[in-house]
Amino acid sequence: MPTSVLPIFLAILVMLFLYFRSIFRKNENLTNLFRPRLQITIIIINSIGILTFILPWINLPLVGTKNAIELTSKVFSTTIQEEVLVSIVILSFFYLVTIIGSIIQMRNKIKKQKITLYIESVIGLLISLKGIQTIIHFKEIWNSPTDSFIGNALAMSASPGIGLYLIVFLGISQIVLLFTIKN
Repeated sequence: MPTSVLPIFLAILVMLFLYFRSIFRKNENLTNLFRPRLQITIIIINSIGILTFILPWINLPLVGTKNAIELTSKVFSTTIQEEVLVSIVILSFFYLVTIIGSIIQMRNKIKKQKITLYIESVIGLLISLKGIQTIIHFKEIWNSPTDSFIGNALAMSASPGIGLYLIVFLGISQIVLLFTIKN
């Protein structure tokens, strides 16, 4: 494991530990203040986030739109395949952690504590940043010239699809939602 990845991995592990610790913390006074609307909305936002993998990520002229799953095929370059695989793994991990946490909170009628709100907002920020980074990375790939004239023409006219923009929007909406709905 490269040394630059180790601090990020440890930070994510600490964040997950604090997140699930705050969910399972016993506090009898919180059950009557439970509001399921926030948990249901968070589950819906993150479920839509998982569905973005089948929405168009790239709009290509003459070829049409390609979603994240199609971009992992051998037709596309290795850099695109690697970027999409990393994005799918990271995003699905964050989506599933948030969905599982909200389901546990709903099932046990646990109110979201401040640390849970902060960690879920950080997860929303990380989701948005990963979506923005993927868009920027694709634009860098498309703007880099190759030896093929037709490949350059197709790459220059490619654009990000609705799926990538929706990832960014869902991450931002999760952050806004967590701080606008009062507990």
